Amino acid sequence: MSKKRAANLQGNVRQRRDGLWECRFYVTEPDGVHRRRVSVYAASQKEALQKAHEYLVQHSRGLVARPDRRRFGDFAKEVLERHTRGKAANTRRNYARELALALEHIGDIPLQKLTPHDLRRMLDGVGRGHSPRTVAKVLERVRLVLREALALELIHRDPSAAVRLPRASEREKAAQHLEPLQVRLLLEYADASKSLVMALMLRVLVQLGLRKGEALGLQWRDVDFVGATLKVERQYTLQGSKPALGPLKTRAARRVIPIPADLLARLKARYDGLLAEGYTPRALQGTFVFGLDKPLDINAPNHFLRRLVGRIQEEHPDFPQVRIHDLRHTAASLLLARGVDVSLVSERLGHGNPSVTLSVYRHLLSEERQQGVLALEDLLGAPRHRA
Repeated sequence: MSKKRAANLQGNVRQRRDGLWECRFYVTEPDGVHRRRVSVYAASQKEALQKAHEYLVQHSRGLVARPDRRRFGDFAKEVLERHTRGKAANTRRNYARELALALEHIGDIPLQKLTPHDLRRMLDGVGRGHSPRTVAKVLERVRLVLREALALELIHRDPSAAVRLPRASEREKAAQHLEPLQVRLLLEYADASKSLVMALMLRVLVQLGLRKGEALGLQWRDVDFVGATLKVERQYTLQGSKPALGPLKTRAARRVIPIPADLLARLKARYDGLLAEGYTPRALQGTFVFGLDKPLDINAPNHFLRRLVGRIQEEHPDFPQVRIHDLRHTAASLLLARGVDVSLVSERLGHGNPSVTLSVYRHLLSEERQQGVLALEDLLGAPRHRA
């Protein structure tokens, strides 16, 4: 068996019985005292020496992680537990479900051996049975785990950095919004319906940008008629298989929102109507704006909007098939179209960071920028060509 001392390396190069070349050498641990033996393998002696040299360069720069045999799945569960601690039950379930889809494909792979190719195959596998939006969420959860591994110096590079999803993501498509004239048409049909309470709720959703659960959780004590503001402090959502009143989705979701004058007048008319029915102001404080003693059925807004859109489409076939959450997107789009700063829009929507708002509504901002370019061209006029 041949054997040769490796130049500039503390160790040697040898050819094993299976034909592979092994370069064995020592590196000093970060404490500056202990040493650790490392072996790299290659098909040729030259390649083994090259790999050893690259390893030493990376190690000298602090880019080589200490060996850790944990599987990606085991580490991911630790990160999930830390990251979701204190979050709403629905959020914890969603994170666990999305991460579980990834672990079906990469859970048994050692954390330090995970490659971009492994992640690409994982996303392809998830995509065969789930929507592009779900695939994007799964990648977000995996990246959360890998960022934690980088911070703890368990890995020296993020394999997900080389993985890209299609540009036309489902997330952007999901952010459908109505144009101002379409909003007016929707509200006109809602006001003409038999359910004035549901019509009022649609106005709250489209004018204030609340989530459906936040609107259902509103109580009259949250409405300040003097200050023209509304406090968002709770939500009514599914907890498991049953709807229940619970905490908001995030800390940032707890907020105070100014109420436009026309919407404030409609809320006041609803409140005065309840007083006329015999309720006292004190009794109304703990009742729900949409449902009184308990919130409306959690699916009632969806059913009402679907029937309403159906009636509109009978006379206006081009009217889009909007969902209840699209009214929140509409509120954001109207604010952005009016030039409201993204940070203020983020605060109004209850996003934890303006970057979240930017990621969801990037396409709207792109449209606004393009319209600005066109308007400037119109102002300056078309360029003149000399004869």
